[in-house]
Amino acid sequence: MKKILILFIFLAQNLFSLAQGNESLVISQPFYVPTIETIEHPIGDSKIKVKIYQYGEPNHILCINLHANETTSVNAATAVLANTGGTIVRVMNNEQRVIPFKINGVR
Repeated sequence: MKKILILFIFLAQNLFSLAQGNESLVISQPFYVPTIETIEHPIGDSKIKVKIYQYGEPNHILCINLHANETTSVNAATAVLANTGGTIVRVMNNEQRVIPFKINGVR
């Protein structure tokens, strides 16, 4: 009887709080942990590092971060892909926006 009373009180409190519009925020733990692969790709006379973060099996979600000094999109993508799965491709350029390189000696 005591268990039923406790359950009833718990349910009543939750129903009352929902009726008041005070929904509780539920924060889920990340489902996927990324595997990270770093590759070097030639561009002109230079090489740039590209990091590929794979959350779970490859799927239709792909996020690309072209500018190394812009991390807001990476933070947002990380939060989403940890729960949905997908891929982030990041161009690593020492926190610089522009990638300097020369082709045939011309910059």
